[in-house]
Amino acid sequence: MNIRKIITAGIGLGLVISAGAVTAGELCYDGYCDGLRITYDTSTGTASGVTTGCVAGNAFGTVGTIAAQGAGVTLGYDAAADFVGLVTAVKADGTWIHYASDGAGGITVINSGTWTPGPCAANVNAAPSSVIR
Repeated sequence: MNIRKIITAGIGLGLVISAGAVTAGELCYDGYCDGLRITYDTSTGTASGVTTGCVAGNAFGTVGTIAAQGAGVTLGYDAAADFVGLVTAVKADGTWIHYASDGAGGITVINSGTWTPGPCAANVNAAPSSVIR
């Protein structure tokens, strides 16, 4: 299934998925060696998955509308991930933003860009990770 449709479906903008359906998709951050494999459960409104390519770990979050940004999936990375404390907004418009703590009680953007559906395998050794500052 098309990952854009998965993200869009989660917030009721386009593809309609029957209640209880579980769908999955994969995306790669353009110009980087990493991405996400996301599973979305319409019965709970939650998203989970793994980071792919050159970054290893698990991710979890929700699908919905991100205030002032539109439709998307917001995912945090667990303690097994290479980058703990990172929150990523993957938006249905084909863009993403990595947020992190600024160390002073605020939030900072550490990187952003566009994404393409599909795995990152071809980029693994040719590009940096999207979470390198």
